[in-house]
Formats: sequence, structure tokens, C-alpha cells
Amino acid sequence: MEQSMIKDSKNLMMDMRKINKMIEEWFDIPRVILRKLEEDVGIKFIEMYRIKNHSMCCGAGGGVRAGYPDFSLRTASLRCDEANAVGADILTTECPFCWRNLTDANDLYNHGENNKLILVPHEDERLLGAAIVSSRDNNELVIKIIKEILQEFIDSYSPDYDQEKILHEDMEKIIQDVLRTKIIHSPIIRNVLSWLINVPLTFLLIFVSINVTLLIYAAFNLTQYFNWDQLFSRFFLSLILISTANIVILFLFPN
Repeated sequence: MEQSMIKDSKNLMMDMRKINKMIEEWFDIPRVILRKLEEDVGIKFIEMYRIKNHSMCCGAGGGVRAGYPDFSLRTASLRCDEANAVGADILTTECPFCWRNLTDANDLYNHGENNKLILVPHEDERLLGAAIVSSRDNNELVIKIIKEILQEFIDSYSPDYDQEKILHEDMEKIIQDVLRTKIIHSPIIRNVLSWLINVPLTFLLIFVSINVTLLIYAAFNLTQYFNWDQLFSRFFLSLILISTANIVILFLFPN
């Protein structure tokens, strides 16, 4: 393509019009075949929302599939989501890497299911809210989050709804306020919060353990076996260590 452009050009200036024309012709080559199939066989040719220069990689190129297979398949799954979004039954590609990656992602993430993804609003569809989700997401939780966001939106802008008066910053704040109670914080924040909870609990459990030990000591008249000094030296250190270990095992590791 580059050699053809240079040969046909009178100079070597960067001419975006010629580049765009050549790229557009290159993109149309497989589409000519698909449109011919539409005429001859009756298969309806549907374009994705993002095509040509705006299309996204399948995730296999540049050695990504070999080096990062999980990331590569998740990326391909997003491309399958785009095919689901336009209601495509067959996803075609001229690239063997795309074919392999999209096929594997389709099988792995069950894209044969009836998934719906909204990438651009449809004028003929009265849609107030939508979310981009994966087939592995908790749909009930997603629906609950959307309902809460929409309720906040309605409370903020009703009854005098005017689309031009809606501020993006206000909507973003509404979304983040709702999500803040539904998301998992980073491991660092969770560990800090865990220790803030665990330290007071540790002291409380140690205090309870010591008093329970003293109660048992007095109730069963254990003075005949060991005195107070022996009780403190033999048992209390062990009680403190056991109480601390219980807190760590029961609260910190599960978190």
C-alpha cells in the first residue's frame, strides 16, 4: 500500500487525504465479499459499532496471546460482546490469529448466550440506563446498582427534566456515591481496616480470656495444684498468644 502511494504521488508530502483513501479501500476488500454473500445467499451483513480505524484489537497480536493468554482471551471476549451487541450470529474475520482468539473466547465465556451490550444509544429504544457487563457478572447486583443510580438521577432532576441542564459532573458523583458502597477496596486499604478492627478485638479477647481463667481458677479451687505466680507464669502468656492467633486466623486471613 505504501509503495503504491509513493509511486502514484508527485511528491512525498504527508497527504492524509490519500492515506485515508487507501486505508478505506483496504478496509473495503473483505466487505465486498461479505456484501456479495448478502446478495447471493441472503446472509444479512451487520457492522459492529466500532469499525475500521476505530475497531479494537482481538487481543492476540504482538505476541500477547502467547505471553498473556488470560488477558488475551478477556480482550477477545470484549470483541465478542460487541458482536452480541449488534445481534450477530456469525462473527467473521480475515485474520487467522483473530479467528483462533475469538473462537476460544466465544467457547470459554459462553457468548452463545443471549448477552446484550450497549455501546451507543439507539434513538428508537427508550433507554434510560444501561451497563456494560460480562456473562460472569452478578446480574442481580448490577440491576440493583443501576436502579439505585437511576433513582438518584430521578430524585435530582424530576419533575422538571431537561436534558440540557444535566451536568456530567453531577451524574458522575451520583454514580460514584452509589458504587462506593458496592465495590471492594484495594488490598492495602482492606488490610489497614482489618488491623484497625483486629487490634481492639485482640485486647478485648485477651482481657476476656484472663478473666475467664481467673473465674475457673476460683470456681474449681485450683490453688491446691498451683499458686498465683505459677498461674501467671504458666498460662497467661499462652492465653495472650492464643487469643492473638485466633484474631489473625478468624478475621485477617479471610479478609
